[in-house]
Amino acid sequence: MVTRYERLLMAGAWCNIRVDYDDSFKIGNRVYPFVIQRLEPVQVGRVDLREYLAGRAQFTRTEWIDVLIRTMGYESSHPVFTDRVKLLYLIRLIPLVESNYHMIELGPRQTGKSFSFTEFSPYGTLLAGGAVTVPKLFVSNTNPPRFGLVTQRDVVGFDEVAGSTFDAEQDKNLYKSYMENGQINRGTINVPGEAGFVFNGNINFDPRRSMQADHLFKPLPAGIADDTAFHDRWSAYLPGWEIPKLTPELFTRHVGFILDYTSELFHRELRRIGHYGALWERWFEATEGQWSARDRRSINRTFSGLTKLLFPSGEMEQDDARLMLRMAIELRLRVRVQLHKISPQEFPLTAFSYRDRDTGREESVTIEA
Repeated sequence: MVTRYERLLMAGAWCNIRVDYDDSFKIGNRVYPFVIQRLEPVQVGRVDLREYLAGRAQFTRTEWIDVLIRTMGYESSHPVFTDRVKLLYLIRLIPLVESNYHMIELGPRQTGKSFSFTEFSPYGTLLAGGAVTVPKLFVSNTNPPRFGLVTQRDVVGFDEVAGSTFDAEQDKNLYKSYMENGQINRGTINVPGEAGFVFNGNINFDPRRSMQADHLFKPLPAGIADDTAFHDRWSAYLPGWEIPKLTPELFTRHVGFILDYTSELFHRELRRIGHYGALWERWFEATEGQWSARDRRSINRTFSGLTKLLFPSGEMEQDDARLMLRMAIELRLRVRVQLHKISPQEFPLTAFSYRDRDTGREESVTIEA
């Protein structure tokens, strides 16, 4: 069985297991009463990217988005799922296909913020309450050292992060270093990782209607709430207040992909097919002097992740590129707007624009909250 299903011991796999209690089972003088009587791996062990790309070519963009939404378990035809809401849902999947993608989402309870890290893929992990030690996350100082979650997972979700503490300056600097460079140095040990960080938290107000905080990072722990250097490393701020609360009628009765299949495809193939972040430059260019290096990198990462989800072959039309580029800019701009509220002198811009290469027309992206 181990030879046939090598992932059982090499990487772990979901299985159906029957466990019986038999207190007569002994090895030597020791009783081992819990006995595995049957083990059936149910997780897909092989995926074919070429087959996936050929299948994707049979769908329009709208149809494919609906397939992905139903794969997530939601009914895409429900009126609450507008084109924009569908895209926001798909943003949650980007850390599963794009390495070192760091994102924050604050919004109401019961909107499924943690679903992608608990149910959608075994390559994500959710830290309930947001509490985690540096050794568990990065590397221990034992001999030999044990590498942490950033080397083992595709994404690390911090749930209810408002209850966490980031008081130790040294620990906070490790987060910053990793989010900036994809690696940290702890003593003499270098720890590279591909996992993205996703901070999830609850807010009880809609910023589109009323502001009950100085800025939209304020609900985070005091140690990082006003730390502009920390927040400047986010690729995206997902507006969770635009995502509807989950009710029974929002769950689909139709079919999508089996999650065993998509989790393996995302992990083994889409994360490895390269970086699509610069494809939009075929049609557009950034307005000179507006975007910082972090802005461009963040926008490119979001664009790359959306491309892997929607156009995994990398082939698209200009309107497709515009749609994804505007969303990528908006999510990064939302970070910049909050940084502006914290430090207007350091972050003066609250609008980004880009230019159409063919027409020369400048198109602007702005947000209010």
